Amino acid sequence: MRLSIISVLFLATCTALAAPIDSIKGRQEDIAPGLVLRNGVTYTRNALGLTARSDVYDDYRLERRVNAAKKQANKDARKDRKTAAKAEVQKSKQKAITQANKSVDKATAKTPAHIASAERAGQSAAATKKADMKAASQAKHEQLKAAGKEYKKTADLPARTAQFTVPAGGGKPERTYTGKDVRKANFGSHIKNNSGDRFGKQFNNNPHAVPGPDGSTRPIPGMTGPGHEHPLSPATTFSQMKKDHKAEPARIISQTNNHKGVIAHDQSRTAGHPGENDHFLVHPSRAFLEEFFSEVVY
Repeated sequence: MRLSIISVLFLATCTALAAPIDSIKGRQEDIAPGLVLRNGVTYTRNALGLTARSDVYDDYRLERRVNAAKKQANKDARKDRKTAAKAEVQKSKQKAITQANKSVDKATAKTPAHIASAERAGQSAAATKKADMKAASQAKHEQLKAAGKEYKKTADLPARTAQFTVPAGGGKPERTYTGKDVRKANFGSHIKNNSGDRFGKQFNNNPHAVPGPDGSTRPIPGMTGPGHEHPLSPATTFSQMKKDHKAEPARIISQTNNHKGVIAHDQSRTAGHPGENDHFLVHPSRAFLEEFFSEVVY
């Protein structure tokens, strides 16, 4: 009897213990069949080598390993994005450098040979602009220096206090110039551009179409051969000289290193007059001459 009872209890105990084991075997196939992580990373049991167990500790380890896999996947994704961003920034920098170099090459190609320099290729835009300004200033200085040397050779310049008056007419006002104005214009007439040319044009002292009130037949009586015509302007730049040539009625005439005189249009001759393009010699004012000769000691 006792043996029977003991046998029944043993069988019942074995049955109770066998049930959790079968349950664990069933769960082993169902745990983590496929988890989807961030950034498209897929987790599977076989990839991580996980094996389900019945105790809580194994479940905790499974969760930790899944979280670690997610963390690593996200870290790799961030690293890839950062690498791509760096590559894009480097590409943008290289593009900007290439564009800047093209601009420098273009500017250098348009610059006169005595100003351009191979060293400018590696300079920044600000440094290039500064170098251009310095070179232009130096070139201008050389132009004025050369003009000064020629001006000092000029003979027969009027006194600085002399006055040359062009009468009003045709709705245009009277204009008066001093000997100092004439000297400044003579200095400007010697300024040359980068091609070595002077502003102004050749003056041929052609006969008047219509003689002047004093009966003169040419602008400068007694002058032989062509001369150089320049506006009576103190300008030292060709752009300003061009404006003054249109605005001012008077001109200065020179031959080599000799000042020949001041000439001007007769402003009373309006458009359509037969002699509207005639030039006449402008003499210093009588007041100046009287003052000049009053100071002469005989």
